[in-house]
Amino acid sequence: MKKFFLSIYTVHILIWAVFFWLNYSYFVNWLPQIGMQVSRSALLAYLLLLFAGIYFTAVYGNHFFLLPRFFLRKRYTAYFFRVSILLIAVSVLKVELDAYFLVPVMPWLRTAGHYISTCPYLLFTMGLSSWQVMSEAHRKEKERADALQKAQAEAELKWLKAQINPHFLFNALNNIYTLAYLKSDEAAPMLLRLSDIMRYVMNDNNRKRVPIEEEIKYVEQYIALNGLKQVNRDKTTLHISNQSSGVMIEPMLLINFVENAYKHSNLDSNDGWIKIDLTISNTGIHFICANTYHAHAAKDSITGIGLQNVQQRLVLLYPLHTLRIHAGAQVFTVDLLIPLI
Repeated sequence: MKKFFLSIYTVHILIWAVFFWLNYSYFVNWLPQIGMQVSRSALLAYLLLLFAGIYFTAVYGNHFFLLPRFFLRKRYTAYFFRVSILLIAVSVLKVELDAYFLVPVMPWLRTAGHYISTCPYLLFTMGLSSWQVMSEAHRKEKERADALQKAQAEAELKWLKAQINPHFLFNALNNIYTLAYLKSDEAAPMLLRLSDIMRYVMNDNNRKRVPIEEEIKYVEQYIALNGLKQVNRDKTTLHISNQSSGVMIEPMLLINFVENAYKHSNLDSNDGWIKIDLTISNTGIHFICANTYHAHAAKDSITGIGLQNVQQRLVLLYPLHTLRIHAGAQVFTVDLLIPLI
């Protein structure tokens, strides 16, 4: 990779050196033919100002600012508008520079043709630079897509095994058995919830995206099954604000944080609780999961395998996401924002 960038820098230097030499040779041969004597130092000063002050600014302003901020983000109208302004500004500055150094030999100085004459040269150099930027962006996007595909293929079984928490499954079955033994009316609905969870884990997890409503239903069923224990009841609150329809999300993404909350919370104590807040809009998904916890579980909560896996998935699937994890004195909080535009 380092050799690649060094070669790119070398190409840039060579191209500018060739253009500079061609311009210098042209003026050195042309000016004496029309009886104009300009010192070599003045000519070099003119060309240095032309290249370093005008052409470099235009080409690399487009290279490092306009292309990444507008074109690569598909804001084409804004990009071409700014490029047009840039070309006009460069043309005007070029003519003014010519007027300062070469006005005696250029009676056509402020004609439309002279203003336009700068554009082909500038467009050519900007085109070369733009091609490099877009090629590099395409390469990075392909590498990211390949890395995502490879990570999903390699980690699929790990994720499936990690999502089915054996401790949770054992407790759910044991509690449902107790309800059935007591002939409780809750046994059948809870068994159906567990069946839905297993179906979602085994089948829907293979899809790249699922409607956000399905992920919400999975979270609700998971909470309901964890609420079978008497000490857990009424200690988990789930608030959902869905202001948009048709929002899709990576399956089994949010549940990792909910599982982590149950795993490390102190719901068995009188003041233990879990609070989950999910806001969905056209612009993004905002998910907050907070829980009280035992102090000795803080480090494990942050560095656990489950959270490490979901953080890796977020980087690959939602590179513009924001994830804040905070372990306070008594409360562990996860704050996740996934932009959708």
